[in-house]
Amino acid sequence: MKLLPRKEVMAQQLKISGVPLILAATYSVFGYFSADPEQRSVTTFINYFAAGFFF
Repeated sequence: MKLLPRKEVMAQQLKISGVPLILAATYSVFGYFSADPEQRSVTTFINYFAAGFFF
């Protein structure tokens, strides 16, 4: 029994979520660098990325 998905399934998922992934990464980088230097952290970046990818 194979537990890992086939290559076709992974390629299809990458096609489906490719554009939202790029947009979320762009949004998170912009949000990260527009924040105050004291507030910049990995958590801030993840917050922006999760919100951008979800919406």
